[in-house]
Amino acid sequence: MVNNAKKIPDKSGVYEVKCVDKEIRLHIGCSGIGKDQKLLGRMKKMLGVVKGDHSAGKEIRNKFNDKSLCPCDLIVRWAITENGDIAEVVEKMLMIRHFQKFKSRPICDKRM
Repeated sequence: MVNNAKKIPDKSGVYEVKCVDKEIRLHIGCSGIGKDQKLLGRMKKMLGVVKGDHSAGKEIRNKFNDKSLCPCDLIVRWAITENGDIAEVVEKMLMIRHFQKFKSRPICDKRM
């Protein structure tokens, strides 16, 4: 995952983290207002590459520690948005779609 950090754009956007062989997501997030303004910084915090607060990232890293998840099993996908406001709207839409399909939030996402 960290090896692919150079591919992550340094722009505003949305992202999702999921396991390779599973359809359900671990986390859906965005870079935007009140957060890191760029995807690269937000994902580095999520993965623990740099210090920072990211609750879903902590949940994902806990799964690494208890061996229920391996970093090599993760896929991170992202889409660039024009700005952080749009990223937040797209994030909400993705969360709604996820909830409609799976009747739950992403596994590592504790937000309401």
